[in-house]
Amino acid sequence: MLNDNPQDFIVRLRSDLLKARKARDQLTTTTLQAVLSAIDNAGAVPVPEKITTIGTGSTEAVRRELSIQDMQELVKHEITEAQYAIKKLGNIENSYVNELNKRIVILEAYL
Repeated sequence: MLNDNPQDFIVRLRSDLLKARKARDQLTTTTLQAVLSAIDNAGAVPVPEKITTIGTGSTEAVRRELSIQDMQELVKHEITEAQYAIKKLGNIENSYVNELNKRIVILEAYL
């Protein structure tokens, strides 16, 4: 990736997701949704067990800032999971393995 700005990375993912939705490309849509969800989840901070304040917004917390490297590690993790699934299936030739291989190609574009 040429740009090291995390916000630009998110904008690119969301833009590509919108394009995939408009093109009715289900595989790209679900792949990008999974990556965006993983990034969103990684930015979450732990909620304290005991909350002492009451009212709207009392449990709001600033999300953890992720670097571009953090986000790309999440993409790599998605690729690794797909590769592991293919390996577990014994590299048999079927539609699910083909789908996983296509998912890997989609994800590699974000590294």
